[in-house]
Amino acid sequence: MSQIPPLHQKLLKFVTDHGQDVDSIAQILEALDAHSDLIDFPRVLRGLTRVLDAMQQPAVLGQANWDLERWRDVSDWIISLRNDENLLITFGAKFYLGDERKNKNPIIGAGVKRYGFPYAVLWHEPYDKENEAEFYRLIAQFMLAFQLLPESHALEDQLYAANRELRLISGLDVIMTPTELNVWCSSADFLRRCQNYDVAESASEYAELFAPIVRAVRYCNGDTPPARSGGGSGTRTRKRNKAGLGVQMSQGEDSFYLDDPDDPNLLPGKYSILVSPTDLPEDIEGDQLAPDELTEPFDICLLEEGDSERAYAADLLKAQSVQNHIIRARQYLPFSYSQFTLTEISNLLSGCTEEFLECLSLLALHPGRQKSLRARMEAIAGLHLMLWLGQPLLRVRQLRVVEMGDVRRSTLEMVRGVDGCVSEFRFVPHMPSYLSEENLEEGATRKRASCVSLPDLAESAYFIEALQHHFPDKEDTSFIFNQKPKALEKNIRKLLKKIGLGDSRYTIEKSRTFLHRRIISETHDVVSASFLSGYPSLSANTPAYYSQLNVARLRRIYINSSILLLKHIYACGGVVYEEPMISEYEESGGIGARNCLTTETVIKNINAMLAVLRSKPTGELSNLVAWHNCMTLWTTQLFMMVTGCRAIRNPLMSVQQFDPRLRVGALGDKDADDRHMSRLVCLYKIVRNQLEAYQKHCKEISRQLSGYLSNDMELSESYFLEINSKGIRKLEVRPNTIRGVMGSINGYTSHPVNSFRKFIRTELIERNCSPEVVNAYMGHWLLGEEPQNSLSSFCPNDYVATLDKNLQALMSELPWVVIHSRWVDKRPAK
Repeated sequence: MSQIPPLHQKLLKFVTDHGQDVDSIAQILEALDAHSDLIDFPRVLRGLTRVLDAMQQPAVLGQANWDLERWRDVSDWIISLRNDENLLITFGAKFYLGDERKNKNPIIGAGVKRYGFPYAVLWHEPYDKENEAEFYRLIAQFMLAFQLLPESHALEDQLYAANRELRLISGLDVIMTPTELNVWCSSADFLRRCQNYDVAESASEYAELFAPIVRAVRYCNGDTPPARSGGGSGTRTRKRNKAGLGVQMSQGEDSFYLDDPDDPNLLPGKYSILVSPTDLPEDIEGDQLAPDELTEPFDICLLEEGDSERAYAADLLKAQSVQNHIIRARQYLPFSYSQFTLTEISNLLSGCTEEFLECLSLLALHPGRQKSLRARMEAIAGLHLMLWLGQPLLRVRQLRVVEMGDVRRSTLEMVRGVDGCVSEFRFVPHMPSYLSEENLEEGATRKRASCVSLPDLAESAYFIEALQHHFPDKEDTSFIFNQKPKALEKNIRKLLKKIGLGDSRYTIEKSRTFLHRRIISETHDVVSASFLSGYPSLSANTPAYYSQLNVARLRRIYINSSILLLKHIYACGGVVYEEPMISEYEESGGIGARNCLTTETVIKNINAMLAVLRSKPTGELSNLVAWHNCMTLWTTQLFMMVTGCRAIRNPLMSVQQFDPRLRVGALGDKDADDRHMSRLVCLYKIVRNQLEAYQKHCKEISRQLSGYLSNDMELSESYFLEINSKGIRKLEVRPNTIRGVMGSINGYTSHPVNSFRKFIRTELIERNCSPEVVNAYMGHWLLGEEPQNSLSSFCPNDYVATLDKNLQALMSELPWVVIHSRWVDKRPAK
């Protein structure tokens, strides 16, 4: 028997001394494999109580010697004492880290692999509250499985991989367990399902995410993990990147087509962009940035030939030419050879209709050919959905048919139309990972939506309803597609070849990218196109992280773009397109960024700072320091909002760094020595006056407090102050100190410093500011998209004029004013 850690012994004695059930807490410590230092233990127990709720739902889970009610009682008791000072003295300051919800694992560097389960799984809360019961039931099944392990921890690597995936699942906007894994069954039935689980055959787009969990359950129940070989067997292994290199991700994708793999007139193969994990620049804090926001001065592309028998791209073009090709493709020109022409898309749609009608006729004449005819009809319906929804085949295959008002059960659903209105397609958009984001208090941020609903403007519902009518699923009539993904793809390729009369331009890739490219050509907005189509785009990665786009606005974009296109397509056939009746859209909220502040929250915070700055500080030193810190925060926040500056150290620029005549300057808030990411920012009158007033204030307060200052560090022209035992100390203006001052102001809703960037980008987009201007203002571009690129048509004058119109209109709605120092200017603040 392993030795009981000292803090565990203390906890058992503490429970006994207070007349609580010591056997239950001992079982909990063992079942959770609790950390030896009991770090943030009450929060872990809070997660456990939610798992206990899930375990007590039918079919009830547990072990014979577990009394779940007693477990809950002792857990609730410890949670209720979490802020007891005596408890923290007994078990240490790390026993409870506070009520504020955090997302950074507290045991990183203190046994994160050894104690993965309680902290990767129970310590975190799932973002998707609607499906959290299903998530906790999955944890319950997993927890029961690893109780079967011996104490040797022989499966530590496999369990760590499973814990890591459970953490990723907890951060998903929508948690949906693959249908093959019914977490609400008994533990024995769940094991059987895990043993039969096959990622390749799964209908879920999240199948790969659940694979390590399934494997860990099987290994805990006696399956033997495959032995690792040092080589020499001649078997093919997965390619690995060289040490030190990582791959930029975009909505789950790590490689991208050079052009169209099925078109012989375009480049074959894929590419990945490799990034080296370098140290962050001195003035940047990594947890304040979007994933992959820091870019290299140039891209390193890894080219993959795949199974193509044609000449590899490197044989056709030199490496630099391939790089140039990738960069030029980011321009998203209105037309390129890799897109369908209007005539081609018209032929394709009319061909789909003719093929489907032919299948219906054959079905009536030859009932014995149901299987082959259903495969053809599913291929037609799948192609139609790819064209008009932009969704990948794996998701198309998950389509369910539901009625208006039904609870969402799949990532893609067709909602039947009512009262003469067309049906709607409801789906969960692909979005960047927001896993490290903490959640702010309810009401402080914009409401987020979990799905988008788009009207059926191209009559795709006709194909779906015909399939459901002729081939009803015996188990679940809401399912439509019966084929496996590979079979469905194969039949779509056959269909394209037949309709296109063998023309190699009719490909799946052009069909998949059709909606994405169409929306970009209409709006020049890659983020909206990516949210609506689900097509992965590196160009949308960082902008999407800072954008929360209203679902009603996205819906309007889709409707306007699709109706205009359908009118052109119908005109190719000499027919007039009649717009259908569309139901009123009732869904509210936005898709994309978490923690996007509301205008009301921003105004509330500005007024909270004004309340401090308009009050006259008393003669006490602490009040003078608090007033100065609020003044520094005020100036910093105003500057960061107007310039879109990132959460960096010492963000304030001096007035002298701006051109006095043009009122513009160069901001390099995420830059390398070559300044390849610096951008143009405008100096508006209110910011200039505030910077001048603050500079005077800092000089005067440094002079008056020189006898109190405990250090003479030349940090910058801006700083916070802190009183300590040695006097007054200057603190650098950086994200951590900014958050500290936010929390000290009464009535101020503290938030991540970069939340301003989400607020300002979202506001500008919703005010119909040009996406090109917004990207230039935010510093959101990849190589080949730079405003100052030699081939760019970007006009600085137009840029400044557009910003003046949109940004100043926004600022006029917020109560920003110029605040003068109480030390320099004796007039009261305005």
